[in-house]
Parts: sequence; structure tokens; C-alpha cells
Amino acid sequence: MSEQTVSFDVSSRLVAAARNCYRRKGVTNTTMSDIASEAGVVRATLYRYFPSKEAMLLAVFREEVKDFLAEFQHRATPQGSFCRYLLDFMVFCVRYSPEMPLHHAVFSEQSALWVSRTFIGDPEALALVIEPLREPFNRARQSGELRADITLEELSEICTRQLISYQLVPENNGRSDEELSDYFERLFIGGIRA
Repeated sequence: MSEQTVSFDVSSRLVAAARNCYRRKGVTNTTMSDIASEAGVVRATLYRYFPSKEAMLLAVFREEVKDFLAEFQHRATPQGSFCRYLLDFMVFCVRYSPEMPLHHAVFSEQSALWVSRTFIGDPEALALVIEPLREPFNRARQSGELRADITLEELSEICTRQLISYQLVPENNGRSDEELSDYFERLFIGGIRA
């Protein structure tokens, strides 16, 4: 077994342990010692892979995003329109992100600023969201569906900020899927159409 394989296995085990701890105790109540214990390693090993609590949380957050996007891809129906696909994604985010194990930790008032800064500033996390959209985005740009001056990176950043802001307001939870779609069409999608 190569050193790289061992490193990946340990890293994956640590992320899985952190996810379990965060689900059980919450993000703020979980210590690095809790994670090390859950993974069956000493703290020094944990810190070799994840030098801070923020680094650990970011790794867990990336895994949550991967799982969430895989679920969207599984449920999504192909759309002819990129804007319709993006609207469906935004509605899906509002409807199904509360089912994510770490949703309440991610979308709490205490963590929203950290998530916004970290997620949007993290190239790997941003790439996770952008990659499934790249091909449909490029087709939409070529067909003239989207404004020519907007990039996929900008679109993803704005969409992420819209979703984080939306989910921080509890009163927004009562909207139907159609109302959500109309809301995001007016406040976001309308501004990116050609």
C-alpha cells in the first residue's frame, strides 16, 4: 500500500469521524480531541492532516456538498434551459438542504458568515459546485440564453450568497416550490438572462 493511499485512508477516516461527532454533538461542542478519539487516532495524527478546527470543518463541509450535489443530480430532470435548471437547483437547495446532517450548523447565524467567506473563498468547494454546471452554462452562453458578461464563477458566487441569505430568514420557509421559483426568478435569474 502506497503512502498516498494510507494518507487518503486516514484523512477519509478523520473526516467520517468528524461528521459523526458534528451530527451527535454539534459543531461548536465538538473538539479536535473528540474527533481523534472517534477516529481511533492520537491528536497529533489529526493535526498532521487538519491543522485547525476550521480546516477540519471545511473538509467535512466539502463532503456534505459532494453528497448534496450527488442527490440533486440523482433527482434532477434534464432541462432544455440552463436558467430553468438553475432555478430547480435553487429550489432543491432550499427544500432539501435542511435534510443535510450539518444543515443547522451551516445555516445558523453564528456560522453563516464563516460559511460564506470560507465556502466562496475555497477553490475546491467552489469547483464542486461549478463543475456540474460548466457544460450547461457554456451551452446557454453559446445559445444566447445568458448575458455574455457573466462568468460561471460569478454566477456560482452570487447564487451561493443568495441561497445562504435566503436560508437565514426563517419566515422564508413557508413558500411553495412555485413561489420559490418565482422569487428566485425575480431576484436572481432575471438578472443573468440575455
